[in-house]
Amino acid sequence: MPAFVDLIANVETRGNVGRPRMMYQLTSQSKTIFSKSHGAIATHAIDFIERNIGKEAVEKVLRERQSELFDEYYKRLKNLEYDRIRQEIRPPIT
Repeated sequence: MPAFVDLIANVETRGNVGRPRMMYQLTSQSKTIFSKSHGAIATHAIDFIERNIGKEAVEKVLRERQSELFDEYYKRLKNLEYDRIRQEIRPPIT
C-alpha cells in the first residue's frame, strides 16, 4: 500500500486578495484505493454538514459549487458554435 503522502497532492492557488488557498486532490496512485467512492464521500460530507452546521450551510455549499461550475462552463463554451457545444458537454460513450 502506498504511503499516505503518495495518495494526496496539494497545490497552492492565489487569488487577488488574501492568503493563498490550498487545494487537495487524489493522486493517480490513490485511484485504485478510492476508485469510484466519490458519491458516498460526498453524501457523507453533506449529511455531516447538515447535522453539525445546518441545512442552510448545505444549500450555501451547493449554490457555491453551482456557481463555480457555471463560470467554468461559460468560459469554456461562450465562443463556440451550437454543434461544438453539444460535443463538449455530451457524456462519453462507454
